Amino acid sequence: MMRIVRALLGLLGLVMLGYGVWRIFHFSQATQPWELGKWLIAALILHDGIFSWLIVGAGWLLGRFVPGRARAYLQGGLVTAGLVALIAAPLIYRRGKSQPGQALLEGNYLANLLVIFAVIAAVTTLAYLVRVRRDTKLANRRPETDHVSST
Repeated sequence: MMRIVRALLGLLGLVMLGYGVWRIFHFSQATQPWELGKWLIAALILHDGIFSWLIVGAGWLLGRFVPGRARAYLQGGLVTAGLVALIAAPLIYRRGKSQPGQALLEGNYLANLLVIFAVIAAVTTLAYLVRVRRDTKLANRRPETDHVSST
């Protein structure tokens, strides 16, 4: 039964992919398929050729130099910052290149990104310190002893 479901889902995915490709080429004036293709190839090269290696390297460094408890919080902060940077990068790149009347690309996205990075770092540090304090309190509590008399 599961094979049939997987096959149907795979077939549905291929049909939807084909429909999307058809629409890209059918409306080529608006979608500019060759420009889109160049962009997709550049994204693939950036992701697989550069970013993934940087992430693997950062993970190796974290595993080698950061203690386990702190590593989890640092990884969470770095993942969050990376996702925010991914969203902000096109806005930073296109700042000031908007058509008249389009105020979206007029903000100082780099300054805002740095502020968000600072907030992420502060929240991550605070969460880690709360965890350390809680663990310290738990470690300092003396376990209650059983009052079992020996006879």
